[in-house]
Amino acid sequence: MRRRSDTPSDLQSRALMVLVGILAAVLLWNLGAMAGTAWLSTIARPAPVGGPFALIDQYGLPVSSADLSGKPALLFFGRMRSESYRRISTVVENTVERLGPAAVQRINVIFITLDPAHDTPAAIKDYVANSSIKVIALTGAADQIAAVARAYDILLPMPQEQGSESDHIDDSPMLYLLDKRGRLVVRFSRQADSDTVARSLAALL
Repeated sequence: MRRRSDTPSDLQSRALMVLVGILAAVLLWNLGAMAGTAWLSTIARPAPVGGPFALIDQYGLPVSSADLSGKPALLFFGRMRSESYRRISTVVENTVERLGPAAVQRINVIFITLDPAHDTPAAIKDYVANSSIKVIALTGAADQIAAVARAYDILLPMPQEQGSESDHIDDSPMLYLLDKRGRLVVRFSRQADSDTVARSLAALL
C-alpha cells in the first residue's frame, strides 16, 4: 500500500502545531522563571528597618511617628543614665550646631528611651532641658518600647536578665537618619562623628 503524499495543507498544519508547541514551551519557561524570581526575592529581601510608633513625650502628651513626618529626623535610642546616651547625644548636638540656626527649624531630633521604668516623662524632661538643641524625648509602656526597639533592630535584655543598675542595653548602633516620610536613610555606626552625620543630614534639607 503506497503512502499518501503530504499536501501543502498538511505541511502547513504540522508547521503550525510545531510553532504552537514552541510558543507554549517558551511561555511556560518564562512563567516558571518569574515565579522563581518572585520566590527568591521574597526569601532574600530583608525586612525594612523602622516603622510607625505611638508614644508619649516629655510633657506627657501623645506623639506618633505620623505627627513627626514632614521633616528629616535624627532618631537616637538609649537610656539617659548611661554613658552611651551622653556620647550619642553629644554627637547629635554637635551635628545640629554644625548645620546652623537655619537648619534647626527644618529637622526633628527624636530620642526614644530604652528604659521606660526609669526614664519617665518627668525624668526625660529634666534631661533634655539641659540640651543645647530642641529634643523630642519619648517614652511609653514597656511593651510599646519593646515593639519600637524590635522595629529598629535593637536588642533589649530578657526579663530574667533585668536588674537594677546592671541592666544591659544593646550598645549596637542606635543613631538613625530618617527622611521626611519617616523611612530609614542611614543607620550610623558607633564610630560615626558629627561631621559624617551632618553631611548625610544636609543632603536631605
